[in-house]
Amino acid sequence: MEIIQLKEELDNAKKEIHRLHDELEEVKNRLKKYTYPESSKKYYEKHKDELRIYKQEYYKVHKIDPEKKAEYNKAYYQRKKEEKLKNNLNI
Repeated sequence: MEIIQLKEELDNAKKEIHRLHDELEEVKNRLKKYTYPESSKKYYEKHKDELRIYKQEYYKVHKIDPEKKAEYNKAYYQRKKEEKLKNNLNI
């Protein structure tokens, strides 16, 4: 008697898993409509060269000094290290 009930519960659990999986796929497909619309893709494909040139010009004008970049990276590393230590002490 218990074996039959366990098998039924297992079948119900499998059906529920499949239903949730299908629902997840449906939600993902609906979400794609807002996160990566087709119109955006078409725009970037059509204006690829213009955007590449704009990006190159931007980086020429807004050039970061290598010393400043190293300083920023060091400060970021130290800040992350301190946060990690604080998290470890709080745990």
